[in-house]
Amino acid sequence: MDYIKCLKFPHEIYENVNIAYNVFTRNVIFWNKFQIFLFEEVSDIKLSSICQTYITEFKIAQVILSTNHIICLDYCGDLYLSPLKLKLKNTERSFQQREKGILCISYNEDVSFCLQKNAHTLDFCVHKINSEFELVNKIPISFKNIQCLPNITYGEILFCTYILNETEFINIKNKFELNNVNWSEQIFFVLSFDNLTLYAALICLKTPNQEANLIKLLSCPSQISNLSFLNNNHLCVVAGLASGTLIKISLSSEHKTPDIIHLNTAISKCLSFSDTVIYTDGLTMWKTTQTYSEKYISFKEFTVRYVKDFIKVAETIVCVTYTKMIYLIPLEDETCYIKPPTTDEYCLAEYPLSYTNYLYRIIEEIKKNEKIIETIKMEENYITTLALSNRKDIMDDVIHYKIIVFDNYGDILKEEIPLSIPNNIAEYFDIDSFYFLIKITVSCHLQQKFSDVLSNLFGNLKIHITLLSQQKVLKTSSIKVQGQLKDLNIVVPLNAQMLNFTNITVNINLVTLIPGALNEKEVLWSNLHYRTIVLNSEHFIKSERSQNNVQHLKEPKKSINELIFETACNHHGQLFKINEAPNMNTIKWSFYVKLPTHYEESLSNRDYYFENFNISKATYLFNEISSKDFLKSKSILCFSIGSDNVEIELLNDGFSDPMVKVTSHNPQIALNVRSFISNLAYNMFKNCKNEFVSNDIYQSIKELENSFELCTLGTVSSEEFCRIFHQYQKCIMGAIVL
Repeated sequence: MDYIKCLKFPHEIYENVNIAYNVFTRNVIFWNKFQIFLFEEVSDIKLSSICQTYITEFKIAQVILSTNHIICLDYCGDLYLSPLKLKLKNTERSFQQREKGILCISYNEDVSFCLQKNAHTLDFCVHKINSEFELVNKIPISFKNIQCLPNITYGEILFCTYILNETEFINIKNKFELNNVNWSEQIFFVLSFDNLTLYAALICLKTPNQEANLIKLLSCPSQISNLSFLNNNHLCVVAGLASGTLIKISLSSEHKTPDIIHLNTAISKCLSFSDTVIYTDGLTMWKTTQTYSEKYISFKEFTVRYVKDFIKVAETIVCVTYTKMIYLIPLEDETCYIKPPTTDEYCLAEYPLSYTNYLYRIIEEIKKNEKIIETIKMEENYITTLALSNRKDIMDDVIHYKIIVFDNYGDILKEEIPLSIPNNIAEYFDIDSFYFLIKITVSCHLQQKFSDVLSNLFGNLKIHITLLSQQKVLKTSSIKVQGQLKDLNIVVPLNAQMLNFTNITVNINLVTLIPGALNEKEVLWSNLHYRTIVLNSEHFIKSERSQNNVQHLKEPKKSINELIFETACNHHGQLFKINEAPNMNTIKWSFYVKLPTHYEESLSNRDYYFENFNISKATYLFNEISSKDFLKSKSILCFSIGSDNVEIELLNDGFSDPMVKVTSHNPQIALNVRSFISNLAYNMFKNCKNEFVSNDIYQSIKELENSFELCTLGTVSSEEFCRIFHQYQKCIMGAIVL
């Protein structure tokens, strides 16, 4: 054959293939982890010449093709054998297991050599290649100084054997300290367990009870990708490094320093014969001549590309590529090589101009890659967003919320902080409004880590705020985050007529927009984080202050109820006698709080007021509750919450335990204020480790809450509710109340 041949692989293959070859039968095998394809004649490969196909049930790590058998080693160390005489199209069950614990295998004609690992030993085994795979000899190998042996992987050890003749044995026996040993068909082998350190040993099959010792030949800074033998006047071992370097180690005692040859590309496989080396880096394939001489090395590049594996058959190279092609390349055909560039002084203009199209194509591909990189970064952020939305524990450490209620917009301005206003500006100047200042802060030590996600990266990060009572939604507000989410102060107004002043629930949601997975036009709102905060009656206590600095235009002198009553009397007074309906809510509800021993210090705890209220209200509450007259039971405090008043009295007659009495026409407001006094007196129960309340109190409170709800809905009469409440008062007066 004097020209290159190229064939497309005729069968479907599951993975890229390697090549195994038998010199004596001229058969060739293409194999991967799952398949084996046998060709009878390598010099004339045709699509119709495939005679046998194997599909194995195990993963193949190494294949040997002998005269009459195929030997396979898997990644578990199991060795399988199949005869070549079975002429079947698909021989799935033809392989029979013969050995276990095999690390690697080699062969010579009808004899195989392998390393077998047992529990505590490493043996060099010689088998006769037949259907029974008979064991001929087993020689133990000493490996005390090899630390990596327990962690080695089956089928991935570099292993080469060589049968010595008498002249070769005489030249190398001094290196193994065998001066008194005569030649008797010794076997020399080299191996590497970690592809970095190379070991060698000399085996004499006819010497009984011998133990082979491994000697260290070489330690390489780069991974060894290939091992082969070369016999030019004396035996040498050639190691091809993945970095593109050849190391020629002479086994003669006259040569003590190895020869180092640097090639022009990396090496994934190389083949040495005489002074010629053929090697590939997986993309290109090269041939060098005069490789081991002191003269200039000559390089030739083959025209074939994406080379996976190759072998040499006479003067022909058989190789397979990653593109599933088979090439037959004659070494002496100059058309198989790429011509070197011309060294003339001038070149034709068509050569550089022809590359402009390639330049534009490269620029286009770079732009496409940049768009892909941007898309990948965005997808990473989307994935991070979805992941963070499912990790509330992390987000709770990153984002913190605090709500302060104001009953005067001027008090918010005294805070001297930047404010975000999501509602209409006119709502902030309403006379009867409460203002909810929502402070959102991000932890400093975690801010940089999550800044890309919590900032305006997607352009759609929003904060939704919902104010709810027990029965309905009072108000919703939404604000878009501009820039990074660092510190936000959002003010939401709410008219007092919409409040019941018992409790208000505030829901805060951080949401961002993510495009759909299959259709980018479809959108998905992902909730990054949410928090629910409940505000009780004490947050709506009106502080007494002078409002002379605030001028309200057209402030009505009379309430709406009074104006309606006067209008009705003026228009219909001659027909009807109209009387103003008196306030029928004459029942006052009282709740009690037992005070601790040092209650003066607790009620004068300045930090508690300023942590939970704004400056004006905190100052007002602190001055009132910590006053000497109140603490000495000389005055009664009266707080205004909406249209209801709450009276707070400290009972201390000097004989019984001191208590605080909270009284109001609205029982729910009175109960909330009582809980506020309890938290204040006991400092949120931080110092109270053991407090006990009788079960009767819990039962009566539960019954009272249920009846109060039924009374509100009209299911239970007011008389029945009064009866339950009087029973609750009798129970609570005889117990310890906190």
